[in-house]
Formats: sequence, C-alpha cells, structure tokens
Amino acid sequence: MRSGNLKNKVILEQKSVLTDTLGAENTTWSTFKECYASIEPLRGQELFVSQQIYNKVMCRIRLRYTDGIKTDMRVNHNGHIFEIESVVDIREKKQELHLMCSEVV
Repeated sequence: MRSGNLKNKVILEQKSVLTDTLGAENTTWSTFKECYASIEPLRGQELFVSQQIYNKVMCRIRLRYTDGIKTDMRVNHNGHIFEIESVVDIREKKQELHLMCSEVV
C-alpha cells in the first residue's frame, strides 16, 4: 500500500455504554486510533422511512492493517460519521484493511 494514497485523517471510535444511577444507558464514543486512510464513495441511495427521506452513501475506507477493528465501531472524518459494516483483511496478509461503511446523511 502506497502512503501517498492515504490522504484523509480519520478517527476510529469505539462505543462505550454507561449506566447511570437511575439505570438509564448512555452511549459515548471514545477514540480507538487516529490514522490516515483513503475514502472512496461506491454508491448512494435514497430511503423513505417513517415519513422522512434519508440519503445513504456506501463507501470503502482503505487503511493500513490495525488489529482489533470491529463492526460495532465507527469512523469519524471531519464530522462525517461512517458506520462500519464489514472489515476485510486484503489477501489475509495483515498489511491492508478495507472497511465497507455507510454514511447516513
């Protein structure tokens, strides 16, 4: 993987669920890792749900291999939040990861 293609600084975030004294669950996101990646839009679609229109953009985020990335994490890039749908280790060599993500706009 050529480092020149990794132009976008992204933050990989992991979810933490905390329960307060009343038993209510609060979800917070903390930084798992900051790194450089390539973000490539693949396709977009419009969804009509509950009387509202949502735009959904599918993209591939390429980055150097990092152990521990899971589908319950998300990617933050300049305030754009991408939900990770699958994590693919390219050629299973632990050198490059492709994160298949969706961004709901």
